[in-house]
Amino acid sequence: MTRSIKAALLSALVFPGLGHFYTKKPLLGFIFSSIAAVCLYLFFSIVMDIALQMQAGLESGEIPMDLLHIQTMITEKIASEERYNVNALSFILLLDWLVAVVDAFRQGQQDSV
Repeated sequence: MTRSIKAALLSALVFPGLGHFYTKKPLLGFIFSSIAAVCLYLFFSIVMDIALQMQAGLESGEIPMDLLHIQTMITEKIASEERYNVNALSFILLLDWLVAVVDAFRQGQQDSV
């Protein structure tokens, strides 16, 4: 397996930026990894906030123990999340991941020349 394919697979299958560390480009690896880590942190923050709100509502009895009702409420909360735009976070994470894979492959190609 060539160096460029290994770098691309590391970035694609493990985490964005790891292929750059493999090709000895730590600054690029840090940038791609940081962007992905921030996006994932914000996702998990949103999920945890919603989960804690739902738990409090279930414990207090404000939310009935109906799975369909709970699912609907979660969907509405995610859609109305105004602090962070979940779609924008998804787009940024996906774009970061794709660019990291392509660039890691490109870096691997340049190193082998």
